[in-house]
Amino acid sequence: MNEPTEAHIEEMNRRGRELVDELLALLAPVGRDTALLSAMQILVSRAGVEPQELLDAITSLVSHNLCAGAPIRLIVARPDADPPAPDGTRH
Repeated sequence: MNEPTEAHIEEMNRRGRELVDELLALLAPVGRDTALLSAMQILVSRAGVEPQELLDAITSLVSHNLCAGAPIRLIVARPDADPPAPDGTRH
């Protein structure tokens, strides 16, 4: 498959924003948080990415939007997992 052009990426982003706006409007009575999570669930289910790719994308989004681009690391751990080590790592 050919790499998408900048124009194609811009068009996909524009259409994605439109679809999310429509979904948010439809789900507004349920609540904004639920609507955002629903939009994310739809995108994830349709994206066909591997779990690590998904975590990398989420990490990038959180870093960019909430941490001013600072490097961060997100982990997924079961609630019954051992607590993180003093250096923050978890096995």
